[in-house]
Amino acid sequence: PELIVCDEPVSSLDLSIQAQVVNLLSALRARLGVSYVFISHDMAVVRHLATHVGVLYAGRLVETGPSESIFADPRHPYTRMLLAATPSPVPGALRSRDAITGEPPSPYANWSQCRFASRCSHQIEACLAADPPLAAVAPAPRLSACLRAGELEPFAAFDDGESRMTAAYRTRLGLLRRARAPGAADA
Repeated sequence: PELIVCDEPVSSLDLSIQAQVVNLLSALRARLGVSYVFISHDMAVVRHLATHVGVLYAGRLVETGPSESIFADPRHPYTRMLLAATPSPVPGALRSRDAITGEPPSPYANWSQCRFASRCSHQIEACLAADPPLAAVAPAPRLSACLRAGELEPFAAFDDGESRMTAAYRTRLGLLRRARAPGAADA
């Protein structure tokens, strides 16, 4: 196959089995040139396996772009909340989190406004007038469905202070890095 859809392939698996699955996926990608649609809430795995990320909210793509740029500085408020909710690998580190207010949107709603507007602290009147299209934001190639994407302050979701990480998280990070490294599929 040219494309494999992986829906939560490593959720609820222990660390060693997760690493085996990620290594298998990497090996298949290297040997067969296969691509993946990797659906996951485990942002650490997504960060190390994906080369391109798409973030969905209420059934709509709200941000997409190269993995490195999405994780370095997300431009949609929902992506920021999603990454801020990821547990920190550094013991005692607190992430900056906006309180999630408002009600989630109804899946039956007729979208005449931004789907995230009821929960967004960056909402402006224009967000209530139309559902924003995906539009280019810097650095290219990158798209966000937020009218204020270019105005948002820089946002660093991850503290990569590896020396301060727990031993278990450093082990996991090492396994994920090996899975993504060139030639890892041959191991």
